Amino acid sequence: MSSLHVEIESTDGRRYRWASDSREARNRPQGISFGTQRFDGFKAFSCALPRHITDQDADTLPYGILRVVADDGSIAWEGRVEANPRSVAQTHTQTVNAAGLMANARDQKFSQIFVDRDANHWQDMTLDRKAVLANAGRSLGDLQFSRDRAGAIVNIPAGSTIGNPRTVGELWYLAPTGCKIHKFAYSAAAQGTFTGWTATWRKAENASGTGDTILVSDVTNGDLQVVDVGAYTNAIWYQVDSVGNTLNGGTGAAAGQHRRLNSVAVYGDHNLPLSFPGGAISGVYASDVIRWIINTYCPMLNPGGVRQTTYPIGHLVFLERTHPYDAMLTVNKFHEWGLECWEGGTVHFGPPDYTDWDWELRTTDFGTELDEQGLSAEGVANGIEVTFTDAADGVTKTLLPQDHVELRDLSASNPANRAGIVKTIELSLPLQTQADAIQLGRVALAEAQRPNGPGRAVKRGTIRDRRGIQQPVYKVRAGDRCIISDLPSEQVWLVESTEYTHGDGGSPSSVTINFQGPPSTLGPWVERIIGALAAANL
Repeated sequence: MSSLHVEIESTDGRRYRWASDSREARNRPQGISFGTQRFDGFKAFSCALPRHITDQDADTLPYGILRVVADDGSIAWEGRVEANPRSVAQTHTQTVNAAGLMANARDQKFSQIFVDRDANHWQDMTLDRKAVLANAGRSLGDLQFSRDRAGAIVNIPAGSTIGNPRTVGELWYLAPTGCKIHKFAYSAAAQGTFTGWTATWRKAENASGTGDTILVSDVTNGDLQVVDVGAYTNAIWYQVDSVGNTLNGGTGAAAGQHRRLNSVAVYGDHNLPLSFPGGAISGVYASDVIRWIINTYCPMLNPGGVRQTTYPIGHLVFLERTHPYDAMLTVNKFHEWGLECWEGGTVHFGPPDYTDWDWELRTTDFGTELDEQGLSAEGVANGIEVTFTDAADGVTKTLLPQDHVELRDLSASNPANRAGIVKTIELSLPLQTQADAIQLGRVALAEAQRPNGPGRAVKRGTIRDRRGIQQPVYKVRAGDRCIISDLPSEQVWLVESTEYTHGDGGSPSSVTINFQGPPSTLGPWVERIIGALAAANL
């Protein structure tokens, strides 16, 4: 049996060691167990110490760093102490419970506008703003903005010769608590000549608009305009104002005169790279967002294992305060990559590689148990239909696999293709860009295609690695890859989670390995993504 011991770094900087060979019995841990989990990394740890129920020791206080260390100095598990429940029956016992360092991503909440393309997040001017304009003698009832999720329009009443008092209409965007606005982009169009009227973009630090600054005059040629607000601000708004005494030389407005915002995007104070390719609205990359979240809100973590992504997410906003962990899961829905925290608080984000494997199981090996799900056609499909609300025009649309190759699985290994049938599944999404809807559909189809296979395995003592060398079973982690070499299938199975129990009293250590299996339908995947997007106000 391999030897493991526990090292504690308390919050006051002192270090402690618990081991079976400790001179003091109170420092000999019993019942060591720990686990790992995909989209988490090191998960939960527990052990018991033979200490008096009244003892209050620095090495068991919350937030101390706890590591399970092997003989060779490698780390088998790492996290922070979360709780120290105590009990007394025939003996006194203190239990130490710890969580992996990814728990740091659940410690506080944040809000941020990575890129917001939902025009419904724009609003009428606030009551405070109306009071300011009313005190200045402005008329507020003549102009009204209409909007949907794609844009907004303001009509000039036909025949109006509005002059005195000056009339104003405004459409506002207020940054959520905790963040500010850095840039915005828009394209606009105008119908008719607005003699005596101006349209400008403005900003202020407050919801009443006092001390406002004019950013730019409106440009209505239909081209994308990108505006840097300078010093970050809490509010921006679009103002239409009758600055002259007469409209159109006093002849009255012709029917159909209007100004329209065809597309608007707002960017917060995150300073992530934005490219605006080909004059289009710019998105953000999942890898950039994850790094920013970790560096800004997770001091116990570092993004050293985050791989760069190349797909720009066109709409991503957290208006309500959200835990960093939930935000990272939301971003990962566009890729379904591994997202785990391992040694040193390093977060790893990257795609699983099914072309190789880490561990070999054999059903004939001593100490091996295996539960297999068998084969099933349920959920296996070669196409997906995606219904979504388009951020470009606010229209609900359905994308079909025959029109978008990304929504088809053409592989020869797909059972539906081999059978010569067309089998489709469905996905419904809230507001998205079309590109994002296709990307989410592609990922959902790939998730639904996961083959059925082993659901669970138990291995005692040791497990064979890629080189054929027997290793302690605690080394198997979530995100690792296994083969079962004496089954007919040559499939590589991804480890979803592990639960390790350290051997006591001569019994062998064991690990329970739960493999990633397919959802019986697309329903669970859809619920996860819809829940995540809804939590993000998408």
